[in-house]
Amino acid sequence: MRKIRDGILKTVEKDASKNAHFDVVKDVNTDGTVTILPYVACRHCKKVLGYDKVKGGTSHLRRHADACCCSTSQVATRGIAGYFKSPSVPSSVKSDITVKCVEFICKDIRPFKTVAGAGFVQLAQAFVNIGAKYGQIAINDVIPHPTTVSRKVSEVANNLKETVVKPDIQACLNKWGGAVTTDMWTESYTQTSYITVTVHYITDKWVLVERVLTTREFSPDLRHTGENINKAVCDILAEFEVDANKVVFVTDRGANVLAVMREWKHISCCDHMINTVLTHLFNNDSLDDCPRVRSLLTGAKELVRFFKKSGLMKHLSSSLKQEVSTRWNTMFYLLDSIQRNFDEIEHILRTRGEGYRLAAIDKVLLNDVVTF
Repeated sequence: MRKIRDGILKTVEKDASKNAHFDVVKDVNTDGTVTILPYVACRHCKKVLGYDKVKGGTSHLRRHADACCCSTSQVATRGIAGYFKSPSVPSSVKSDITVKCVEFICKDIRPFKTVAGAGFVQLAQAFVNIGAKYGQIAINDVIPHPTTVSRKVSEVANNLKETVVKPDIQACLNKWGGAVTTDMWTESYTQTSYITVTVHYITDKWVLVERVLTTREFSPDLRHTGENINKAVCDILAEFEVDANKVVFVTDRGANVLAVMREWKHISCCDHMINTVLTHLFNNDSLDDCPRVRSLLTGAKELVRFFKKSGLMKHLSSSLKQEVSTRWNTMFYLLDSIQRNFDEIEHILRTRGEGYRLAAIDKVLLNDVVTF
């Protein structure tokens, strides 16, 4: 509270706690980056309460909001309903709901975070509202058939396109400018090709927005030539009324894609360029003059593969990472994970009489390459 009062920390009018009664607390670092702290500040009495949106609940925030009557303007404008306490849910009911959430997660094999997802929360709130309005009803009378849901997707998507996406693009992207990223890939099982176009822009409230305009199948009858890609991208942009002259395109450096971008403002993707540089740098031919580095990289990959297949990963403080050829930074993650677990790896292998698996990994060289 003292740091906020002295201006060392700032409060932001952002509904991070899902309660308009509070502002989040942020710290501006020396390099200009912003760190959101695990606290919120009451907008009315300025009291600071702990809050972590990942680990913590919000019941203490609701209790404070109910008890805080410092804002006279709030009292004057809240109406009759504001003088009645919100109905509280007994802890036994919350416990029962928790059990039902566990059963839902396990029976439908869903991630634990599903119950915190915005879509799930909206659906649950809709069910609560229906029950409050119409009383106790059979849920099967309300939940639609999966086929009905699938048929509704296009209608909902078109409605969002016309009422949200297009107006947003007209008001922001076509007015102030922005970026478009696009890429193509082939699904390996059916060999079906797809193209995705994403727009990136900043609103007049300085909020960065990223919208996937579409992911659609690239006609199997068409070759992946610059002309055909150009037509596909232009059709998508025209469908969403995106002015191609107002944006900058960011893509990889494929010859066919570069041919498309000649008539537009274009920047090559840094990640793709770094990936290309490091792919050439770390392939075996380029490392002929550096046999020790080549041996280190090969031995590191084999070591991670062995720990994953043998089940020894569970004995380490943190897991070892594997390299993914299409992700330029995964070679670093692989070597860094070995470096951080090196002593534990060495102890496990020595105990098992398999110390030879570290023969190709020079610890000093490993530290140098990780630093590089």
